[in-house]
Amino acid sequence: MADASIMRSGVTLAAIAAICTALVAFTYQLTDDRIAENEQAWLEQSLQPALSGLFFDSGVSESILTIPAPHELPGSEDAVIYRVYSGESPVAALFVVSARDGYAGAIKMLVGVSMDGAVTGVHVLAHRETPGLGDQVESNKSNWVEQFVGRSLTTPSSNGWKIERDGGRIGHVARRRQSGQANAAVLRRQRRPHFRDSSRSGRRGGRMTTPAIIDRFKTGLWYENPGLVQLLGLCPLLAVTSTFVNGLGLGVATLSVFIVSNALVSATRRFLKREIRIPIYVLIIASLVTCTELIFKAWFPELDRSLGIFIPLIVTNCAIVARAEVFASRNPIGSSIVDGLVMGTGFALLLMAIGAFRELVAMGWLLALLPPGAFFSLALAIAAKNVIDKRRQDQRANASLRRLRRRRRQTR
Repeated sequence: MADASIMRSGVTLAAIAAICTALVAFTYQLTDDRIAENEQAWLEQSLQPALSGLFFDSGVSESILTIPAPHELPGSEDAVIYRVYSGESPVAALFVVSARDGYAGAIKMLVGVSMDGAVTGVHVLAHRETPGLGDQVESNKSNWVEQFVGRSLTTPSSNGWKIERDGGRIGHVARRRQSGQANAAVLRRQRRPHFRDSSRSGRRGGRMTTPAIIDRFKTGLWYENPGLVQLLGLCPLLAVTSTFVNGLGLGVATLSVFIVSNALVSATRRFLKREIRIPIYVLIIASLVTCTELIFKAWFPELDRSLGIFIPLIVTNCAIVARAEVFASRNPIGSSIVDGLVMGTGFALLLMAIGAFRELVAMGWLLALLPPGAFFSLALAIAAKNVIDKRRQDQRANASLRRLRRRRRQTR
């Protein structure tokens, strides 16, 4: 009996893994060409800033040289070099390279080098650094990369190609040392001479009634808001809400995962053994997050670059797993979709509200856009909710007291 139970659990897990794999593969095929076009367009757009101060009359992407791996340049992939000409004379080269030792993964960048070996410009193409911390390597967030312009193999010396904390002459990103180390290292190498349990309430005959749906919305938006009351998913909530648009983007992504994961968990709940339910929840959520990330890369590339690592990190949002376990695994599909909708909407509205608040306050108080501003904003939101709830409780208590006094007078 035990062997048969283990076998059934294994078959169930394998079947769901196969379905999730097919879903991710289908989404990849659907978005692959568009993602490649977006990456090429972003690269073309980034070529010009890396050639500041140079005169050239050729198309930047007209002459491309590909060096198969392995090679001496940073990165393990084939090296791509764009050669730039003025007439028949070469004036510079643009290298697409990767720093593999970034804090949260590889940092892909474009480095321009003139014929005399000096850096003409640096532009970060892709990274997974923490928004508000390591993302200061982006040229639109700070001028940190500009310090490399004009430097070469001899300026500074090889020992100087380290961040200042390590005895070098390269200023590090103030809030993330690892990103500065990775970029300095890759640029130095580049200079080589080389060109509550309400889960069953309000249901009638397996369906949620209209009052129950209204009650679920009140619960998800206010009384059990994942971020405001349960304090779940705080990492992305605090990190990406520097603007309203960022809050909206991550809110929509999280909302979609909430809804679809609840629906899939509810649809498969009768086939799930207790001992494998959590791995299956994580598998379903991870597959949906991967699909969501691919969709963002294909149709919302700028928002995807802005949100960075926090789209993949939706997988770790405890609120999604909690709703799958507490509600979706015990209720029909319709009720689970409604639950995912209200919980996801509550979380998304909180993201947008904090993002809008910080963006407005930053006009007069720059600290609002920095990490401490996120903590202050969330604390104010929680305090405001507590004050409102306290007033409502006092009003209800006073109303009950007035009714009691009225009844006593009537009985005299």
